[in-house]
Amino acid sequence: MTSDYYERAFRVKGLDSYSSISFFVKGLKEPAFVQILSNQDNPLKNVPVVDGLAKYPYLSPGEYYARLVVDRNNNGRWDVGSYEDKIQPEEVYYYPKKFNVKVNWNIEEDWDPHSVPLLLQKPDKLRKVSRFDIDKTKKGKENEESDMFEFESMGEGDY
Repeated sequence: MTSDYYERAFRVKGLDSYSSISFFVKGLKEPAFVQILSNQDNPLKNVPVVDGLAKYPYLSPGEYYARLVVDRNNNGRWDVGSYEDKIQPEEVYYYPKKFNVKVNWNIEEDWDPHSVPLLLQKPDKLRKVSRFDIDKTKKGKENEESDMFEFESMGEGDY
């Protein structure tokens, strides 16, 4: 049995329609990979860090973020820890800035994941809870605690 002949024309974008981002990762001793992220914190592609370099060729123009995952078991994905086996989850670091990639740009970035404190790395746009919400919650708890203190310090006849 043979198939019928079928021909279909298609177009491919030229190389000058794409861009690339290269990360020169410093300070890592374990295997790792870098993920390019969309605006919604969705990973688009994983690239392993080889000899301190993770390179993303053929990126379409747009806004991107980056996340580095220390891949201790070298399986190419982030693994949760195990309480029973006393294994911590694999570390995750965010590049603190967004990349506004234009056509035919080649971006090269040095990245030391330990240079920015961990809690300040994730860009605000990718946070599910903003810093403003956290500050507001802290202020609310402080007010509750001060109200309780005032109530507890009142005497019997002060009601």
